[in-house]
Amino acid sequence: MLPGNQRLHAVRDVYAHRSSDSYIPRLSAEVAQIVDRGGWRRQTVGFWAPSGGVGKTTLSVNVAASLGVIANKRTLLVDTDMNKGDAHLLLDLQGEEKNIYALAKQLTTFGGLSAVDVKRFLTPYRQSNLAVLIGIPQTWMASDACLTGEQGMRFVKRLLELSEPAYDFIVFDLGQTYNHPVHLTVLQHVDLVFLVVNSTVTSLYAGHKALGALRQAGLLEGDRLRVVVNKYHPRHGISRREVQDALEGLPTFAEIAADENQEVTMALNDGEPLILADGKCRVAQDILQLSAALYPPLADIRRLQGGKQSGLLGKLFGG
Repeated sequence: MLPGNQRLHAVRDVYAHRSSDSYIPRLSAEVAQIVDRGGWRRQTVGFWAPSGGVGKTTLSVNVAASLGVIANKRTLLVDTDMNKGDAHLLLDLQGEEKNIYALAKQLTTFGGLSAVDVKRFLTPYRQSNLAVLIGIPQTWMASDACLTGEQGMRFVKRLLELSEPAYDFIVFDLGQTYNHPVHLTVLQHVDLVFLVVNSTVTSLYAGHKALGALRQAGLLEGDRLRVVVNKYHPRHGISRREVQDALEGLPTFAEIAADENQEVTMALNDGEPLILADGKCRVAQDILQLSAALYPPLADIRRLQGGKQSGLLGKLFGG
């Protein structure tokens, strides 16, 4: 047992960590079992945007981390961006060998894929329930036969067929186009499509044009589309009503605040999802609220993050 003075220092360190912005309360397996009775369902979701730079990769990575790390649910993040596969950079993972291109080549070479094959190409994120299928390391790979045409569509369908029984949530990060076979097949088969825009004229114009194209392609059937307005700030000069009008009256499902203090950039450069690096900041709280729409118990985590330490430790250390 530690001497009294060392115990006090240890308690101080624990308290300081739990009071810091980097502390993220997690649902234990026992607590998760209880709250799960409140009702939720397995889902596959895709984050898609018709224009670049709106933050869909940041959102997909952070939502996946919310579900797989904080909520302890079995979560798979799949980088299907055929323009550039860089979701793994936000998680500080290496993707030179185990990636979606190598897995698609496996299907082409051997004529089939098994669940064991898929698992071999996944990269676990730390000691958590989040696994990652890293995206293409080189842009030319998006035009390879294993990811294009009927073969590319077959690959995505087989990947979903093998992954859906094994995971509570599957999160896809999609590229800008909808007509690449990989993007198109994901958009056709996920339960929810999060259309990401921000409060700029160019993003909203691209979103407006995309809705017409998606409708013509039959991709807006049912109630699967959700609008997420990322990096929003009223000072940008576009009101919430104007955002809705630009997107044919579609309501905003989630709004993520603008990163005024550069927390997102700092977390990206540190190779850590924002919700783990600085969980108490406004942007992280908004992302956690979006994630709670998929797994409602996360709302309790959000309340814990916004709370203040109390009790004996608070009295001892001035909390």
